Amino acid sequence: MVTPIFINKNLKKTREFLQEYTLEKFIDLKDDEYLLSLRRWAKRNKSLIEQKVIEYNQQNEAPIEIDLPGKGKMRRLTVLKEHAELETLFPERPWLKEGVVPDFITDKGKNKYFNPLSIGKRLKKLFGQLIKVENYTSIIAGSATFVLTGGNYSLSTTTRSIVKKAVSTLKHDQDWNVFLREAPASVVSSFLFGSGFTAGRLYKIIALGSAQGALQSLATGQDIKTGAMIGAGFNLLNYYVLPYSWTKPMEDGFDEEALKANRYLEFLEKTVRGASQGALVSLFTGENVLEGSLKGVVYGSISSVVTIWFLGTRYNPFKDYSDEEIDDMIAHENEYQNEVGRGGEYNITRQLILDANYRTDGALPVLISASITLPGNVSMGDSGFKKLTTMTHEAHHLMQQHQSGVFGFYLLRYIPAGLKHGYDHHPDENFLRDVLHSH
Repeated sequence: MVTPIFINKNLKKTREFLQEYTLEKFIDLKDDEYLLSLRRWAKRNKSLIEQKVIEYNQQNEAPIEIDLPGKGKMRRLTVLKEHAELETLFPERPWLKEGVVPDFITDKGKNKYFNPLSIGKRLKKLFGQLIKVENYTSIIAGSATFVLTGGNYSLSTTTRSIVKKAVSTLKHDQDWNVFLREAPASVVSSFLFGSGFTAGRLYKIIALGSAQGALQSLATGQDIKTGAMIGAGFNLLNYYVLPYSWTKPMEDGFDEEALKANRYLEFLEKTVRGASQGALVSLFTGENVLEGSLKGVVYGSISSVVTIWFLGTRYNPFKDYSDEEIDDMIAHENEYQNEVGRGGEYNITRQLILDANYRTDGALPVLISASITLPGNVSMGDSGFKKLTTMTHEAHHLMQQHQSGVFGFYLLRYIPAGLKHGYDHHPDENFLRDVLHSH
């Protein structure tokens, strides 16, 4: 075994050996950056290459030939064909820039160096990434889309993704058929990611579904991107096609017997959905469908139990309130928040409330001594469960998710403002009940 002491005493030899091993094992003709460096060097040093060919053929019985274009850019296919001969003529690989070859590469593909990079080199490396043509052109395109669409982050990330992939394909002289095969999946992935930071009900539904699907795939060891796509598809089906009673089966009552029934119904629903999700991901990725389904059953059953324990049991948020009471309180909440709230227009509706899972008897509201709105769920405390004003107050947080995107609301708006102002002076915490009680 090579010990740290041996490496320290023989650092120079060890470093040379590891670098050579890295060159042989990890830097190959599939590496776009490696080929780009080779193409650029060959174009600049065409005369040197021709001279080396003449010298080599004069000294060796087996001559070699290298056919390089007279003018124009060096094509990817050209250097692929001539790579072996170029390495014969230039075994030191002068086309590799200083610092391109690390001392070794880990099994996860990360570059490692004996001497840590200085701050200056780190900044230089970061700047080198920023000035890559595929990066800055895609950022410009994405930013322009964001402005032109009035802040649609999902479309801007989608545009950025497709532009970056197209420019990279052109830059590295890759096969455009590969681009056409891979671009759709890349576009969908960017769209799903951006949906969590884009306003509107549709994007919220897509974001929550993709996050749920990705989380299941992460937990079960399946493909995360495929899981996110399937999860988003399931949510679109649930919210826009299937009846509400199918997607959120529960009793209308809210007594102990009804809540007990709701726990069993949610457990069944989550287990069936988990099994379907796991089976479809396996089907699309070529894995064993039965095994994927079983993984989904386990995930669905466990996640439902944990959710019910931590956030509470799902129930009908309208409970025993009359239609007139509900509509009046929603109207008052909208009027009040449009006057004092921030973030745009407040248009709370019954549909907005029904889209979320209102829950009771969970560990979280007991722990924090308050009701709380999370992505897709409203966990009501004991006192909040009894008050219509608390239901509409939490609904105004659901409206804020619509305004800023379901994840953008928490990451870019609510949490930063909370750290700055605290809960009591939070600009997104305006309570209609305080106004009503004061009159």
